[in-house]
Amino acid sequence: MAKAVADLIERYAPVYLCGYSMGAFVAARVAAERPEGIRRLVLCRSQHKAGRDRATSHEVLPIAVRVVADEGGFLPRIQAPTLVLCGRRDRACFPDMQLIADAIPNATALVVPHTGHSLPVTHAEAFNAIVSGFLAEAGAGTPR
Repeated sequence: MAKAVADLIERYAPVYLCGYSMGAFVAARVAAERPEGIRRLVLCRSQHKAGRDRATSHEVLPIAVRVVADEGGFLPRIQAPTLVLCGRRDRACFPDMQLIADAIPNATALVVPHTGHSLPVTHAEAFNAIVSGFLAEAGAGTPR
């Protein structure tokens, strides 16, 4: 998946890139590998599930554990200003959200109260307002 996204970025760079759930892992990887193509990055918390699709809470490993253990340690290679979003009620992702933000230079962590992992779906207006504000900080230009 990262290769497909990276190929699109090469075609349309520079872009604003947003990843949600496991897509955040893909977006982070692409931003680290193709820093020149990313204007701003939004990571709406993700997690890595061990085992089957519907893992129980004790089987869920936050993505931070996977990322920190990654051989390449790619988070520090991300150059784009980055927003790391997480719902306060996202039990699997919230505890380690700050670790991800701290590992990325020029990253900001933002906790959204009263929501969980499905933040972009259950609180779409708030999500859109937060992301739009973050992208607007980039200055003039139309997001791609």
